[in-house]
Amino acid sequence: MTFLEWQNHRGTSLEAVYRNKYKHLRKLAKAKIEHRQEEYWGE
Repeated sequence: MTFLEWQNHRGTSLEAVYRNKYKHLRKLAKAKIEHRQEEYWGE
């Protein structure tokens, strides 16, 4: 959803805002996935 918001606002003054939201959520999701994989393989 955030990716689509960013793409829909390309070329506008709000592009940077939506791009930063997307980058933040992408980074957060990656960290959670890596943490969960460590828990899974550590069991």
